[in-house]
Amino acid sequence: MGNIFKLHSQATIFASILLTGVFMLMMCRSLLTNQIISGDDRDFHGARLASYYLALKQGQFPPTWGPNLNHGFGYPIFIFSSPLVNLIGSVFFASNLSLELSLNLVFVLLIVLAGGGMYYLTWLETKRPFFSASLSLAYLTAPYFLLDIFVRANPSEVAFLSLLPWILIILTQPQFLANRWRWLLAWLLASAWLISHPLLVMVGLPVLGLWFWQKKNPVTKQLLALILVSLGSVIWFWLPLVIEKSLTQVNSNQLLTGFADHFLQLKQLFWTGWGYGGLGKALGQTAFPVMIGPLYWLLAGLGIMALIKSKKTQTLLKPIRFWLIIFAGSVLLMSPISKIIWHASYFLPNLMFPWRLIWIPIMSSCLILIQLVKHQLIPKKMIGLLIFLLIATSVYKATGWAKPAGYISNTFNHWFEYTGTTNTFDEYLPQTWDAHANLRLTNQVVIKPLNQNYFNDDNQVIGSIGQVSSLEWTGSNMSYQVEVDQPGLIIQRTMFYPGWQVKVDGQPREIVSRDPEFPGRILIPIDPGKHTIRVSWTNHYWPRQVGGFILILAITFGLGFSVTQFVKQKTC
Repeated sequence: MGNIFKLHSQATIFASILLTGVFMLMMCRSLLTNQIISGDDRDFHGARLASYYLALKQGQFPPTWGPNLNHGFGYPIFIFSSPLVNLIGSVFFASNLSLELSLNLVFVLLIVLAGGGMYYLTWLETKRPFFSASLSLAYLTAPYFLLDIFVRANPSEVAFLSLLPWILIILTQPQFLANRWRWLLAWLLASAWLISHPLLVMVGLPVLGLWFWQKKNPVTKQLLALILVSLGSVIWFWLPLVIEKSLTQVNSNQLLTGFADHFLQLKQLFWTGWGYGGLGKALGQTAFPVMIGPLYWLLAGLGIMALIKSKKTQTLLKPIRFWLIIFAGSVLLMSPISKIIWHASYFLPNLMFPWRLIWIPIMSSCLILIQLVKHQLIPKKMIGLLIFLLIATSVYKATGWAKPAGYISNTFNHWFEYTGTTNTFDEYLPQTWDAHANLRLTNQVVIKPLNQNYFNDDNQVIGSIGQVSSLEWTGSNMSYQVEVDQPGLIIQRTMFYPGWQVKVDGQPREIVSRDPEFPGRILIPIDPGKHTIRVSWTNHYWPRQVGGFILILAITFGLGFSVTQFVKQKTC
């Protein structure tokens, strides 16, 4: 049996790729619909995609402000959430597809990237086509991968997991960067991964950094240039994310203190059964499948056996030992015994759920198996049995688990006039914002006398003055005329956040955002007379400006490097 799977003929390679492709189609069967998955995040990602597309149409690039969210007051969601998924989804939506299908096609694309990446990584390491296909299938049907798609419906985490095999290829296969076009592809993939899911990327970077360091691979100029331009290409997202977080309510939010309720017992990490948590109660399915899964524990066990029994040199066993340590460390961090570490850590509470680390032992077990096969640390007959086991269990999970509990389908108006924030706890509201005070007044523009209230204690209007005309309103840009006979304050239905700019009769005007009656809202002082008001959302705030400048430098350097490399290749 071992000889069959060692064939390298084109027919064998084609058959293994065909197997992987057919399997990916089976995985996607419930996604080719004009309804989105009813996931743990409800309709948040559909609403984000609509708001992102709307921001693009209104001239934001990159979008940082959700113009229609938060009851029309706007919300800085795109400063803090991954832009990758929404950017891809906007391309599909601009192609005249429904918003629901556009979001589903993002999942389809990510499934293809994940399967293709794991197949290619395994092939480069082992040169065994059917083994590559079987491990690709096992990665696609890892419980956490299926959980993120069909239970949580979280495309950003899926994007992180889908691009991870490609990052491993870039780091461990120096020849991949030797070609100009592959180098450009690596730049695109690395940049995409870095903006896929910020929290998981912050976990993944040190793990991959340690892996690269212990391999002692040479840092080629191609790799060094790639790292520099990739980091520079995403600083426009990361710098505001880190700096502007302090402007919001997230640090005082219960999200950062609730992690203690989400640790897992060892039994849960091994097996929970499949279910849809609270989503599936009507179906009698209450399990929330946050498990590593028996198969991946088995693969780790094979690694332990190899360390104990193998007589190979320590150099060959070193990668297996590394990934076993990573496997064990991540299991420890997901168990209650690590509470003291979480409480002492500045970063870990930001993950909110310790089980978000499940991807680490799953990836570790796959990489352990690759090393076992690559260095022939398991018998040939066992490789054939493992291929059969990987394919059989993957087919079982794909047919039984790769489907949602239900679907959501909303009207066009629902998506584009969404009243929520697309966050469960509204954690990115500015610290100055008072929702109770501001939701009393939903008019787009009114004017009150200076130093006077608009409402009395019974919420009755006592201070309305002036007239408003020629109102143009997009959510990112507003233009209107006002006329008053006394000094006043324009009250606009827009939440204040750094980046808003106001011009009165073409001249910049300071925004009042700490009015006691409407805290956190845009208020504009106005003199008696007739005035033209222009309010615009910009990225004129220093973290976004610095990030944009570095982005331009990174793109210039990256394109210049690729051109010079191509010229050198041509002359050689």
